[in-house]
Amino acid sequence: MKRGIADDFRQLWVGATTMLEDTYSGKVAPTEHDQQPWQHHPYWQVARRDLIGALAGAQHCELSEQQAEPGGYVPIHHHDVEEIITVLSGTLSVMMDGQYFEMHAPSSVLIRPGVEHGWRNKSMSSATFLVYFPAQDPVSHWREPKSKI
Repeated sequence: MKRGIADDFRQLWVGATTMLEDTYSGKVAPTEHDQQPWQHHPYWQVARRDLIGALAGAQHCELSEQQAEPGGYVPIHHHDVEEIITVLSGTLSVMMDGQYFEMHAPSSVLIRPGVEHGWRNKSMSSATFLVYFPAQDPVSHWREPKSKI
């Protein structure tokens, strides 16, 4: 018997319905962002809260929300895995592979493995952004001394 679009849609619907049932039965649970504690880095003027990671049951990725106060920054470094930064509000001045650019909300950037990068909030208001890694707790290789952009 030949399958049609309706059959494909029905299969997707059954899968989505099963996922929703699992969510409400306790098998899968959404992360309530406001319930996650902030960790503050006083020197860099950056706060971070983990949204998805090992505590949420992830095995191979992590997602965090970060806030940078005016003047907040992360020094130049690189990772062995990709990183995605998505600016939700405010502006970040980013250095990536020797090039400088501004990221205004809403915008995202993909940082490839091994590419040196860092950022600074040069504005007069805080910036909020998401950081995603396809690995848990990826190693940061810092340029010495930990230089600001």
